Formats: sequence, structure tokens, C-alpha cells
Amino acid sequence: MTAAEAVAAARRWIESRRDANDVVVRLVTGRGLHSVGPPVLPPAVEGLLREMSGGVVRSYEREPGGGVFRVRLNRVRSPSAPARHTGGAVKVRFPRDVIRAAEESLADLGITPSSALIEAEATRIMRRRASGE
Repeated sequence: MTAAEAVAAARRWIESRRDANDVVVRLVTGRGLHSVGPPVLPPAVEGLLREMSGGVVRSYEREPGGGVFRVRLNRVRSPSAPARHTGGAVKVRFPRDVIRAAEESLADLGITPSSALIEAEATRIMRRRASGE
């Protein structure tokens, strides 16, 4: 791909992942070892991520070793919409920020959230907050 093609494809993919309510994604550009001269794709994609920051992209960082960006996405659902989980609804009612923190914690670990895992993580977060940690 050219840099322009890669940036356009990355933009579409990031927007599709955000629309699917993904929280954290990994965007692989490669390290640019096959470029003639300096790497082309990593800086072009980083420019895209910088441009999308504050909108679709909440934050991003390069993973150690280069060639991969870890991207945290903003959610599209409205604040009044119910939380969406795979595997059914969360039975215990938690504040929305706790549910979101639980989903993000699981996503950070690469775990597909189920209602049981989200409940367990939300409970852990609530206990930690109650103890002042």
C-alpha cells in the first residue's frame, strides 16, 4: 500500500471498530524495514491517529518494538443508552463509569467481556474504590 491508501484503510477500520464499540485496538503498520529510505507507514498512520484524537480516538501509543499502535477509542453510544455486553446483561447494577472501567480493564488484558466477567471486574473496582486505593 501507499501511505495514502494505508491511511484511508486505517481510518475506515478504526471507525468501524469504534462503531462496533471496541474500546482498545491494535493497529499494525510494521516497522518500515522494507521501505526504501526511512519508514513510510508508521509516521503516516501516527499522523492519522493524531488527527483523529479527541474524536474517534481517545489516545494512542506505540507498543515496544515498533510497528504497532495501541489505540483507545471513544464510545459512540449515547450516555442514556444501556451498556452492551456479550453474553447478556449485567445482573448487578453498577455506575456506568464502573462498567466502562471494567470493560476497559478486560479489553486491556485481551479478554472478550462476558456479563459474568464484567460483573466480577466491576465488583473488584468498587471494592478497591471503597477501600480508598
